[in-house]
Amino acid sequence: MKTFITEAAGFLGQLEKNNERAWFKDHKSEFDGCIKIPAELFCDEVAHGLSQIAGHEVSGKVFRQHRDVRFSKDKTPYNTHLHVGFFGSGGNTKPGYFFGLYSDNIVVGGGCMGFEKQALVNYRERIAGPDGADLAKLLTGYQKKGWRLDKPELKRVPSGFDKDHEQGALLRRKGLALWRDFDDVTAKQWQTPAKTTLKFHKELKPLMEWLND
Repeated sequence: MKTFITEAAGFLGQLEKNNERAWFKDHKSEFDGCIKIPAELFCDEVAHGLSQIAGHEVSGKVFRQHRDVRFSKDKTPYNTHLHVGFFGSGGNTKPGYFFGLYSDNIVVGGGCMGFEKQALVNYRERIAGPDGADLAKLLTGYQKKGWRLDKPELKRVPSGFDKDHEQGALLRRKGLALWRDFDDVTAKQWQTPAKTTLKFHKELKPLMEWLND
């Protein structure tokens, strides 16, 4: 696993320049050796570690390299990144942990990409109450440590809540996830990718506990 990140990033860089079925077919064995097989091993190792951290079973999923182009104007056949997700018993509709590898950077994160209908209602009710201030404080602490929080999806506070609510920015969210960005895929820490990923995923435990409460 020591060379997994650099070799996979190198292949993804080549795929960016040659995103065609014929090229991919000719380099299928290279894809298997650089990405598919080590990514599955990485996925299993991180899922095992997260199960111990979370206190319940966590399963990993390596997302497909093939793109679904049925409803897209972009017909390039392959994703030029590697995405891996880790979820509990609720699957990817529940809060999870994420790992993304690109040709020149890595992203590690966790949270809920998009709340289901009832979960969104519950989230907003909690934010409007005392829990909202607790979450705001928690997120501020994460951001001071280098975690990134995407902008809210909504431009306005949803109806039913004070438009000037103290936690308006949180109420304008339809999902909640934190991210750490790494712009050097050759850094020494990524020679042990599962260990490093788990280190940052472990930092997210307070957020995940809040979201799963």
